Amino acid sequence: MAATQRALPDIEANFRTPHSGSWPKFPDEETAYGYGHFTVKVSPSMESIDQASEAWGWLGWLGLDARKTVFLLASGVPTKRIARKMRISRQKVWRVKKRSLLYISAVLNK
Repeated sequence: MAATQRALPDIEANFRTPHSGSWPKFPDEETAYGYGHFTVKVSPSMESIDQASEAWGWLGWLGLDARKTVFLLASGVPTKRIARKMRISRQKVWRVKKRSLLYISAVLNK
């Protein structure tokens, strides 16, 4: 009980300020809202590295144009931009993708 009574003034000091109501005090706005500059280092797992190297091998089975098209699609590049870059129609991009994926699945299912 005595420890609680000693800690109570510290708790009240952090939660009662004249202008902020019941919000606790933060050192500054950057830490309060997470706006500060920080870096996050994400390292891939061994399983994801193995999967990526296996997928790179699959792309090696395709021709150069099909390889570029499938890689750009897998990277999230919009179809319209790929078609413009490769100088083909958007329908051709989807046909190349479909044909390439069918070829890869046929080779894997042998």
